[in-house]
Amino acid sequence: MTAPDGRILSTNPDLVLQFVSLASDASDSLADTSARIASTNPGAPLFGAFAPGRLGELGRAMHHQLVDALTSQADAAAAHGARYADLAVNLRAMLSNHDDADHWVRRRFLPDDPNGRRP
Repeated sequence: MTAPDGRILSTNPDLVLQFVSLASDASDSLADTSARIASTNPGAPLFGAFAPGRLGELGRAMHHQLVDALTSQADAAAAHGARYADLAVNLRAMLSNHDDADHWVRRRFLPDDPNGRRP
């Protein structure tokens, strides 16, 4: 089926470019968020980690739990950012290959036009 603009494969390049831009922006934002989360650490003294006895143990445990949670969230943000970066790369590749595929389909499956040329 031919699209209104004559393309065999119906893809709106402008829309794909908008998705590329959105995916790139999301990737950058998530990478920044990951870095900010990773650098967020109020420090063990805030939890009383240097206090003697059981109170110090509790403070150290709470600080360790916070650091683990922050690290986990930073890793998750970085992983999602990488997925969006991959999406942007794949969309760019799809768009660049689209014209080649459209040309190949025209040459392979459409008859010559009335003027003797292939579309």
